[in-house]
Amino acid sequence: MSPTQAPTEEDPWEATGDDWETAATSIGEKIDWRETPQFRGIFIRLDTTATEAGEELPILSFKDTNGQDRFAWLSPDLRTAFKHIPPLSQVQITHLGKEDIGRGRTVNRFDVKYKAPAEG
Repeated sequence: MSPTQAPTEEDPWEATGDDWETAATSIGEKIDWRETPQFRGIFIRLDTTATEAGEELPILSFKDTNGQDRFAWLSPDLRTAFKHIPPLSQVQITHLGKEDIGRGRTVNRFDVKYKAPAEG
């Protein structure tokens, strides 16, 4: 059977063995800035997640220092910073608090530092 053919009753196959990898099926745990005012990890990518209503919302995906999947909702500061940060960079995100932007609305403010991955 060719690698692009689907299995059949006559020629079944199972995804077992060393040449198969398990794909992630979760975006991980949300970073709670009240509990974790400073996050360190590896930036994976800008991604989206669907709400229960089916709306797609932008998120940033990370691996924390323990290798666990984590994510953060986008804010103006994070959106601006991560436009310039390449995937697989080491990052340190410090939550600076909430800023009142008027009309009863607030926005989270952050300081973001990164170290790009070595080329090669």
